[in-house]
Parts: sequence; C-alpha cells; structure tokens
Amino acid sequence: MRISFLLILFAFLVYTLYTNWRALNTGSDKLLLILLGTFNMILLVMYLFHLKLPFPAEWF
Repeated sequence: MRISFLLILFAFLVYTLYTNWRALNTGSDKLLLILLGTFNMILLVMYLFHLKLPFPAEWF
C-alpha cells in the first residue's frame, strides 16, 4: 500500500507542476493548482523525511 500511495502522490505532483508551468506560460491565474502543488510538495518532503502525518498508518 505504501508504494501505490507514493506513486499516486508523485503522479499528482508531476501533474500539478506541469499545469503550474503551463499556467505561468499562458499568464492565467491558477492559484488553486499552485496551492495544491505546493501542498503536495510539502507532503512529499514530509514523507521523505519520515515525519508523522495525520494519515492512517496503513497508507504508509
């Protein structure tokens, strides 16, 4: 279960980074996607540093 959750998190991170890059290039305001990408990067960093997250234990 840990690998599948990390893969979903990584795929969402790549998608949000791509949409943020596309939004910045087109000049449109995609604040929600930028916030989601930032939150997802924070989650990924916290996971990589093995901090305790408020998620069920079976996710990790």
